[in-house]
Amino acid sequence: MNMRTRDVEDQQSVRGKYFFSEEGQENTSGDLLRLKREYVCPTTVLEKTLAEIWSQVLHIPHIGIHHNFFDLGGTALQSLEIHCLAREEGINFSVQQFHRHPTIYELSQAVLGTLQGEEERT
Repeated sequence: MNMRTRDVEDQQSVRGKYFFSEEGQENTSGDLLRLKREYVCPTTVLEKTLAEIWSQVLHIPHIGIHHNFFDLGGTALQSLEIHCLAREEGINFSVQQFHRHPTIYELSQAVLGTLQGEEERT
């Protein structure tokens, strides 16, 4: 398998199910999962916090800001867990927003848009 070299952890099995490859992600049976997004590291505090929460819930060490939560194997129940953990960190969004914006980048933009809208009203 042609592995990208990001670091040693990325070259190992992730969650016992996924391997990162040039073409996308393949599961251990060799089925190509349609995850053509390149890994983009979280840069803002909000993105880093969301990535840590997603990693904790999904048991995947490195999640890029453009990886889709559901493509990574996330479930509706896990999205509720993420919603609760995010609220504990002071990050507020609705479950509907999470489902409409299933990447860290999209969700962080939605959260920032909501915050900006609240500031404009006050």
